[in-house]
Amino acid sequence: MTMIDTQDTDRQGDTQVPAQPAPGRKNSLVPSATGIRRAAMDWLARREHARCELEKKLHRRFPDATAAIGPVLDQLEHEGLLSTARFIESFTRSRIHRGHGPQRIAADLRMRGVTHTEPSYAPATVGSAGDFAAGDQAQGEAGIMNVDNAVATARIGETIDWLAQARDVRRRRFGDVLPSGPVERNRQMAFLQRRGFPTDLCRKACLLVRDDE
Repeated sequence: MTMIDTQDTDRQGDTQVPAQPAPGRKNSLVPSATGIRRAAMDWLARREHARCELEKKLHRRFPDATAAIGPVLDQLEHEGLLSTARFIESFTRSRIHRGHGPQRIAADLRMRGVTHTEPSYAPATVGSAGDFAAGDQAQGEAGIMNVDNAVATARIGETIDWLAQARDVRRRRFGDVLPSGPVERNRQMAFLQRRGFPTDLCRKACLLVRDDE
C-alpha cells in the first residue's frame, strides 16, 4: 500500500491559497499619500469643501490611513486647493439664493462640522449685519472666528446687507405692502425668524424704512 505524505500535501495547499483580506475591508494595503490626494482632488473638483468634511470622507474611504490624511490636507491647504473660508463663501451664497438668513446658514454649517474659520475671511463688520455680527474679537485675535460672525460678515463680492436680504425675502413671500397691524407684523416676523434672520432684522424688515432709522 502506498503511503500518502499528508504533511507535504498540506504544505503545497497552503502555498496555493491566496491571502484573504480582513473581514469588512476592501483592501488590506495601506494607500499611499498619492492615492489619498487623488481622491481628495476628485471631490474638490466637484465643489468646494471644508477641511473637516473632506477629512471625514477620506477617513471613510481609507480607514487604515488615518496618519497619512492630515499631511495631505495640510499640503492642499498650503497650495490653496482646499479652503474652509472659500467653502463658507460658496455655501453662504447658495443659501442666500434660497432665502436663508445668517443664523440658519451658520447652523447648517455647524451641522456639517464647520464651527470656526480664519478671521481674514471676515475682515470687518459692516452695514446692516453689524448688530448680529458684533462679535468675538478675542477669538479673531487668537486666529479663529466663530462661524456665526464669519457668515454675518461674509464678503461675497461685497459685504452682505442682511437687512436688505430680509426685506427681499419678506417681499417675495408677502408682497410689496408692509403689514398694517401687530398681528400681521408678528406673523411675517415669525416667518423671517424661521428663515434664520435675527429678531431685530425681522422687525426692521417689516417696518417702513423711515420708521427704523
